[in-house]
Amino acid sequence: MKHMKKMLLFCLMAALLFGCSEQVVEETSAGGSSAESSSAESSSAESSSAEELPDEISAEWTVMLYLCGTDLESDGEMATYNLREISQVIPNDRVNFVMETGGTREWHTEESVGLTISADHLQRWSYGTEGFSLVEELPQDNMASADTLADFVSWGAEKYPAKRYMLVLWDHGGGSVSGLVADELHGDAIMPLNQLEIALKKANVQLEALVMDACLMASLETAQAVEDSARYLIASEEIVAGMGTSYAQWLQYLYDTPECDGATVGRYFCDSLQQKYAELGMTSTSSTLTFSVIDLQKIDRVSQAFDRMFEEISLKLSDPKEFFEVAYYTQGAQRYYNETMVDLADMADRLRGKALSNEVAGEVYEAVRDAVVYNIKGDKRSYSNGISFFYDPSASVGTLDHYARSCKSASYLAFLDAASMSWTAPDWVYEQTEKVKDISRADYTVQSQIALTEEGMPQLHITNAKSAVSAVNAYFFQYDKEIDGWISLGGYADVFGNFGEGVFEAAFPEEWATLNGHFCEMGIVEENPEYILYRVPFCYAGEGESIEFEFRLAYVYNEALTMDGVKPDTNENVFEGQFEVYGVWDGDTANSLSLPSRKSVELYDYYGMPIVMTRRHVSLDNGSIDVIETVESEIFTLDEDHVFSGEELPAGQYAMVFRITDVFGHDIVSDIFSIEWDGDTAQFSCDFVAD
Repeated sequence: MKHMKKMLLFCLMAALLFGCSEQVVEETSAGGSSAESSSAESSSAESSSAEELPDEISAEWTVMLYLCGTDLESDGEMATYNLREISQVIPNDRVNFVMETGGTREWHTEESVGLTISADHLQRWSYGTEGFSLVEELPQDNMASADTLADFVSWGAEKYPAKRYMLVLWDHGGGSVSGLVADELHGDAIMPLNQLEIALKKANVQLEALVMDACLMASLETAQAVEDSARYLIASEEIVAGMGTSYAQWLQYLYDTPECDGATVGRYFCDSLQQKYAELGMTSTSSTLTFSVIDLQKIDRVSQAFDRMFEEISLKLSDPKEFFEVAYYTQGAQRYYNETMVDLADMADRLRGKALSNEVAGEVYEAVRDAVVYNIKGDKRSYSNGISFFYDPSASVGTLDHYARSCKSASYLAFLDAASMSWTAPDWVYEQTEKVKDISRADYTVQSQIALTEEGMPQLHITNAKSAVSAVNAYFFQYDKEIDGWISLGGYADVFGNFGEGVFEAAFPEEWATLNGHFCEMGIVEENPEYILYRVPFCYAGEGESIEFEFRLAYVYNEALTMDGVKPDTNENVFEGQFEVYGVWDGDTANSLSLPSRKSVELYDYYGMPIVMTRRHVSLDNGSIDVIETVESEIFTLDEDHVFSGEELPAGQYAMVFRITDVFGHDIVSDIFSIEWDGDTAQFSCDFVAD
């Protein structure tokens, strides 16, 4: 670190005085990173200290676990797994541990933990030398309610006073729009971030650490919601796997070194989590693992830099050629399971010197690095810097209305207002900032025509708003005689052309991705210079209910395209590569608001099991592609010798469309090409006949 020599003597003295872990003065551990100017060492002096509290308070910490079991427990026994971990911890009277349980149809703790939890009541428990003890039982209530959470936190602090408090929120998380904590006993009610803010302020307990054992919650919006109520936010930008955090390790560490502050505990929390999944051999989970320790006293600087960033970006909206650069370079920014959650520092860094001034991009990047005391990231999330934010200018009116209730940035909401054709920001926004200059919708309304080249190859001509096009891909369909209909093959990224001229071409792929010889449907998720990431659906085909899953499959280039990801103006496929499985995810969602299920699995979990590849039967018409049903491949057994590879497409009838993505993220589909493929030559026609 930059200031390590200056800080060394201070850190050694602090370790002697406060008993903190020697990790406080260490450099970043393997797989992690820390901000230079926001180290754990300097945080102890600023945190709440023993001298500020009455002498009669002997406990250093009170840990409050808000355990809303939801379907994660009733269907997956995931809360039981973490409670079993907690039961292995050796407690002492230096740390109080209390929890509130509820929000699920069924608990599975009796056999493996020896703990009988009622699904008909809210229950409050303590954990000590005698194990778990029931302290209080309340009528069943909605755990997604701000009042329920506030009551638990204030009760915990009053009944179990301590010098520092930690609150752990355990359940689903959906990012900045959806929020977290879904109670399946109350219609899958979810607590949005503005209600979380209300709950913590109502509880009126200053937390040293707020832990989110929930997906996608290490965001700027979360940090802004809780910055007045907590010192440190410990959360993940990505999905948190169903086995949760490493309770046996970090909780034991807190019992053993209770004098340490939130930053130190957070650092150990992250490292032990990384170690947990490595020891479990969960390589896919480890590769996408993220967690951050965020100093909430530094969030104001991030917020101010964020406002400046979108004030500058908003000025580019009046010129589609300038805003094209924003959209084009943002495409490669680090995203997560919910693709609308984008790493803030990575986006700013990619726009630096292109669509964002060096000064503003640098301030965003440095502000994030200053606020993030420590973070870990798997090798498939290597561009994660610890704080994400919601970015989707194409979002629906309902989504933007919901988001605006939690977003604190008037500048950003003004940008979303200007970018959206149908949404208007709330009145308070323009009490704090100026309205962005109206844009010409004609300049952003993409129109196209299809044609054939002299060689008979398919060609796309953008006839209006060329500068509003940020990406073009091809999607292919195969005619199936057995069902007398079209089946989707998915996306094909080898489209070449010139954005300035608005002309793009594609060739027939001849080969398509298969798993053990079974053709896959390839949904393009992300493109960047190193790889193309696809979503590939499949189903477990054993007895009982069919369970949907998806591979995250990357086609990794042997060499990067260019430094800025621009494809060459040629249809020659010069970038060979290979397929790599980036992970396997449960394709289902927790509820109607599409929260991630947390049921991430490892590929080896399905070795020896029967599966089918799934593709969609669609109805094709120019201007419309409608899904009819799902079609399954033959059943086959997945094993460790599985092979993703390209195989020749059989002779027959095919169809193709260009999918155009505009600078706001809307997708526009071209008219349809019909294709006759004889196994050697493809003949394209613009005269597609609808179903």
